[in-house]
Amino acid sequence: MTTSNGQLALRLLQSPPPASPIPFADPAAPVAFLRAYFGDRLASRASDVSRFQEVVLRGRRGAGAGTVRLVLTTRDAAAYVADVELGADMQEVRVPLTAFRPGAQSLLPRPYPSFLPLTFQTVGPATLPLAQAEVLQVLLGPTTAPATTGRPFLDLESIYLR
Repeated sequence: MTTSNGQLALRLLQSPPPASPIPFADPAAPVAFLRAYFGDRLASRASDVSRFQEVVLRGRRGAGAGTVRLVLTTRDAAAYVADVELGADMQEVRVPLTAFRPGAQSLLPRPYPSFLPLTFQTVGPATLPLAQAEVLQVLLGPTTAPATTGRPFLDLESIYLR
């Protein structure tokens, strides 16, 4: 999609509700997600890693979307999470790397059969070792508000380290 200022953006959109209930469905599971590998790009900038202080995200939530969660996963499968507050208007949000805490990563795509766990967590260092980070997940959580007429979405214009 294209934003009002002409920039390209990626829209994460909740899929339509299924015709019948999904067995073992987790109501807290993300309604939309993105997973991107960036380990090769970060490795090529190894000398810059110590200077990065924050993750900068430019985006917006809409149609009753829930929490936006960023997950950085290291090569040892340790995950570090930070929740981001986005409004209905396109905005830039800066998330300090110190805001990322140990947590669980989502297994994407969804494991099958559906009774298998949706997340995985392993023990890692107490703080994010950015030089070892390889994967970014952007998760759009379910809304706690009453249902709206539109499907929840998240528009992402950019995500980068600064």
